[in-house]
Amino acid sequence: MTATNVPTLAVLGAGPKGIAIAAKARVLRELGLADVRVIVIEATDIAADWQGCSGWTDGAVRLGTSPEKDVGFPYRSDYGKAVDAAMTRFSWQSHLVAVDLFDDWIDRGRPQPLHRDWARYLRWAFSACAPELLRGRLTAATPHADGFALTVATDAGDQIVHADGLVLTGPGDPITLDAIQTGPSAAILDGRNFWQQRESFADMFHGRIAVVGGGETAASVATSLLDRPGITVDIISRRGIIYTRGESYLENRYYSLPIHWQELDEDERVEFINRTDRGVFSVAAKQRLDQAAHIRMVTGSVQQIRPVAAAEHGHDGVDLEIAWNGATQAIHYDKVVVAIGFDPLTTLRVLPADLRAKGAVDAAIHRVDQHLRLPLTPDLNLHTPMLAGLAQGPGFPNLSSLGTVADRILSHYAPIPS
Repeated sequence: MTATNVPTLAVLGAGPKGIAIAAKARVLRELGLADVRVIVIEATDIAADWQGCSGWTDGAVRLGTSPEKDVGFPYRSDYGKAVDAAMTRFSWQSHLVAVDLFDDWIDRGRPQPLHRDWARYLRWAFSACAPELLRGRLTAATPHADGFALTVATDAGDQIVHADGLVLTGPGDPITLDAIQTGPSAAILDGRNFWQQRESFADMFHGRIAVVGGGETAASVATSLLDRPGITVDIISRRGIIYTRGESYLENRYYSLPIHWQELDEDERVEFINRTDRGVFSVAAKQRLDQAAHIRMVTGSVQQIRPVAAAEHGHDGVDLEIAWNGATQAIHYDKVVVAIGFDPLTTLRVLPADLRAKGAVDAAIHRVDQHLRLPLTPDLNLHTPMLAGLAQGPGFPNLSSLGTVADRILSHYAPIPS
């Protein structure tokens, strides 16, 4: 803790979770309930992952969750109703009122915003809560007795920041496949660089594309190709069928307000997450893909992905070897997108190597505490909402309960009044 006895919390990433924490900290300070210094460390731009300029999306994809699940949702703060009321000034509706679009949104039937519209909201909320921003790339987080020494690479050189706690946000790096043979190829893309190279598909009027994966990353990629009807798109999944995300009241309650989550045993929690969040498409994406004649499902497990030169097939491309039910088939594609999701464990690379040993991390994920701390060592104030789904609630890694994420983390530094 600093000499002024005000705890410092560093947040990596100026995205929804970082903004939710910063907004809640500001409200707590203004209401005289607590004072926590929040420093947001951002390497690129506010809400960069949603704008369509840094991968992850082209900005034109529809938001998968309701926009009312904003940085204050579910507005059930343990700090009290005064905090909930104050947080509404950072809400999605308040943003629309501020930019004179609330009536238009209502009259259009409250449509899901595009990712770029969601980014505009996040940038507005960030500006409204005005947290301390450090532009730079976090290269190392070294734990010590009083917290962390953070090394941030800025344009002016390395800067050392001392913080009582650290919050890691963001989806992590795209998951790859061991089946990909070595050798760079512009024809093999992943869930991030697909969006950075989206324009390369604009001139394709015929051909064949494989999208490997059965979750929302694959759904986003596939739906973005719906405007290319001359292209055949194969969605390759081991299950061979598209499952949709559960949207019932009871399922949504676990995401929004996980107060009964730990009453389920771990096997039940794993099954719930697999059924409602992993390897499933949103209902909206499923409906759009069902109506497209050029989208097909291919059942199988990808055994090999091999880039091939023009000499083999007349043009550059990729050969896939797919196994299913004891048989193997080889299919040639013009491009392959490996869209099997992202690995939040890669955000831990800023820690010392001995702390992020895979066995220790895997065990710690089962014991993430109520403050969303990953217990790699006792008293380590490392908050990892992206890894808290199994232990604390399925909404913490996504956009389902940003207000609760902020409560859980800040309450470690600003205890909730009894």
